[in-house]
Amino acid sequence: MKTNHIFLLIIILIGGIQCYGQKIESNQDEVFLTILYDNRSAYDSIYADHGFSCLIESGIESCLFDAGRIPDQLILNMERLNINFSGINHIFISHIHNDHMGGLQHALNKCNQPDLYMPYSYPQLIGEPGSDKADNDWEALLDGYKPMVSDLIRVKESTHIGNIGYTTGIFENVFYEQSLIIPTSQGLVIITGCSHPGIVEIVKHAKKLMNHDVYLVLGGFHLNSTKPDEVLEIAQQLRELTRYLGPCHCTGEKSMHIFKKVFNEDYVDVKSGTRLGTGNILSIYE
Repeated sequence: MKTNHIFLLIIILIGGIQCYGQKIESNQDEVFLTILYDNRSAYDSIYADHGFSCLIESGIESCLFDAGRIPDQLILNMERLNINFSGINHIFISHIHNDHMGGLQHALNKCNQPDLYMPYSYPQLIGEPGSDKADNDWEALLDGYKPMVSDLIRVKESTHIGNIGYTTGIFENVFYEQSLIIPTSQGLVIITGCSHPGIVEIVKHAKKLMNHDVYLVLGGFHLNSTKPDEVLEIAQQLRELTRYLGPCHCTGEKSMHIFKKVFNEDYVDVKSGTRLGTGNILSIYE
């Protein structure tokens, strides 16, 4: 196992950050992010596949962000990374695409009645008329999850996820997707699924919502087919918005190369099996 050290401090803010009259309390100095599912893998023993999932551990609470595409691969990756299924308190689904919720049912079967955070409605395309069948299918899907969860929260506005963080709320004017914001003493950590609403727009929204600087942005940026000059412009905007950047999943190899050139030593290489441990120095195990 190779350990690389970069000077990235992510220390959870003791006492919390005020947001819309709510306050996150934390007595922990560390947060751990473990990438469970991604297009690339850091280890031969960990599956790589088109999809995304990340485990966030903060104090005595943990949150599974998205659930990959192929159920068996997600579960095997979690087992090989020694994930404690019964310790998962929350499951957060960024959006209703199969590469982000394909393993959800299997994960719920393994966990011990976590809270489940889902987008509030079926994500029809912009301008697409409503469909009774789609609505009925959506309700039936949610009903199937209810026996396996403590609570099913259908998210529209920003809301807190236990003592972990906050959702951005749904960007319904662009795509029915939500991202996760984790307040830390160094700034906000933002985790995205596919960033269909636009990664710059998501980061700006989170910064305004929390009234705090951004420290790390990690996840899929949906730029696989975007022209290089457009990606460069996005990278330059993000360079002004966040200290560190960890693009993966649907960002695309060419786009990730551009981000790496712009962010240099502040670029975080994210793959399945990568674990970001916080403290005085963040260690990336690959």
